[in-house]
Amino acid sequence: MKKVIQKIGPVLMILLTIFPILVIYQPISKQVPSLPNFEAPSWLTPVGFISIACIFVLSFLIKNKGE
Repeated sequence: MKKVIQKIGPVLMILLTIFPILVIYQPISKQVPSLPNFEAPSWLTPVGFISIACIFVLSFLIKNKGE
């Protein structure tokens, strides 16, 4: 089980970074005219914070399983 968490954990962490990036990209796309305009749905901001919390928990799981 340790090996599975150590292999799948980083992949999940990378996938979970998509939501916060989209939350950050929305105001940037409005300021920079060369970027495509992106209108994020209202539920995306809370999901971004939840995914950051999940990344935090996964990092501790990987650290604890590695010892």
